[in-house]
Amino acid sequence: MNVQEIIDKFYLYGSNRGFRELKEGSVVRKYGSETLFNMSAISEHIYLFDNLSSTEYLEKYVTKQLSYFPNKLDGVGVNRLTNPMEIGLSFLVKNSKNPINIIGISLGFLESLGLLKYKMYIRCDKEIDFLEWYVNTGIPQENIYEWENIEKFHIGKHRPSGNYSYLYYKYLNGVVPLGAIATIKKEGKYYFDIVFYAERLAMILEKKESIWQIDEINFLVPAIEALEISNSNIPRFTLFFRILVLLIHGGLGIASNKKHGYFLKRILRELAFLLDGTIISESQIRELCTNSSDIVCSLGYVDLSDNQKKQLMENLRRINQYSDDIVSRLQKVESLISDSTTIDFDRLKSEFGVFPEWIVAKCSDLLLNNDIQITLNCRDSIRSLALGKDNTPVNIDKLLGERNG
Repeated sequence: MNVQEIIDKFYLYGSNRGFRELKEGSVVRKYGSETLFNMSAISEHIYLFDNLSSTEYLEKYVTKQLSYFPNKLDGVGVNRLTNPMEIGLSFLVKNSKNPINIIGISLGFLESLGLLKYKMYIRCDKEIDFLEWYVNTGIPQENIYEWENIEKFHIGKHRPSGNYSYLYYKYLNGVVPLGAIATIKKEGKYYFDIVFYAERLAMILEKKESIWQIDEINFLVPAIEALEISNSNIPRFTLFFRILVLLIHGGLGIASNKKHGYFLKRILRELAFLLDGTIISESQIRELCTNSSDIVCSLGYVDLSDNQKKQLMENLRRINQYSDDIVSRLQKVESLISDSTTIDFDRLKSEFGVFPEWIVAKCSDLLLNNDIQITLNCRDSIRSLALGKDNTPVNIDKLLGERNG
């Protein structure tokens, strides 16, 4: 079951249960917005929660939201689940007096896809009755892990905070984090933001071993293999290219050193580094542009406009320019390493635009021979550890915390 089929089933499931559909927002936010990119459906529809007591009756909504997390680029194409551009499928609920029913409906959607309750795992905050709710909806109690004050659910300074619980699914040698169920309790009523990630669901339902193997992404691989880049770089290039296309589709087509444009430039330079001096030919640029249409259409969006396709082609040519530039910069870095015993890597990043990760990838033997150490910022999140580095079984107890007693 691919991503679009999951999305279609989600909206049908919600409609059949009285949920109203909300329009999706653009992944690229307008200048002047609180954030540069949309990171959740609730942030797009936060007006619903401006005044939690504004209505007394139950309100139920379904929506999807393409979200981008520009601070989560490390591990892309390496960790099997790391994917900074994801479709979130969200249930937004106001004024519920029956939280177990809402939890049951959300888990029921996963069951409608064929997922099984006994393979579901929960990590939740002790401060609210999550444990009782999940046990009552059929999750085995031994699969529920309680934490105290894990983190608060915040939706703005002038709104009350709430509590999170996180849902995982037993798969391969570990678990896949499927999404989050967050709730706020006020005056005996509950307000929910429930999100599941479509690409991760597709990975399970398509029986794939990594996020870049799902049908919606993997079709790009032949065109990217034709670029003759290192095999180890292909998954990362594939995912970054998808980000580039979806950002342009969202209205961000011009790279710069400021605000939105800076983040587009970062993606272009990451792609350029992965080329390692290889140049994308004009025929390959045209093929990648054709594939870009499939990227957006496979998610149910309209195709890129003619102007957006032109921007994509211009940015692919810019990647070629960056590729040459990065190769020459890294050659200078190699000379510095050969002639020194200490290197100011922060200076190289700020002044030369060369990231420490690139230096490690290109100069690892040289660093070792010159006894120069560099510490990379690696994100040891549950998402990056959930399926481990290889096929070794993941210790779920250690990953998710102490079991509920």
